[in-house]
Amino acid sequence: MSEKELRIMFDRASQFCEAHVAKRAEIAPMWHAITSDGETLIEPHPTFLGKDMAAAMMRVFFDLRDVVRYVYIGEAWTLHRMIQP
Repeated sequence: MSEKELRIMFDRASQFCEAHVAKRAEIAPMWHAITSDGETLIEPHPTFLGKDMAAAMMRVFFDLRDVVRYVYIGEAWTLHRMIQP
């Protein structure tokens, strides 16, 4: 995976979070994954399983679907002020 491809994934996740938080004031934990054949998967995080079991389940799911890169979206924050670079 190239740095450019990863930045594109981050940018898409960031744009999604910004729009969703503005509309609903929260975001549910989820995974954005890309398979080896380029398929995009958006999967909710199975929070009901607990942290360790949920992570193990997602690893198995990613192996079965041949996921080559992913982004976990767990929190999103928006600041309504200017931040110094």
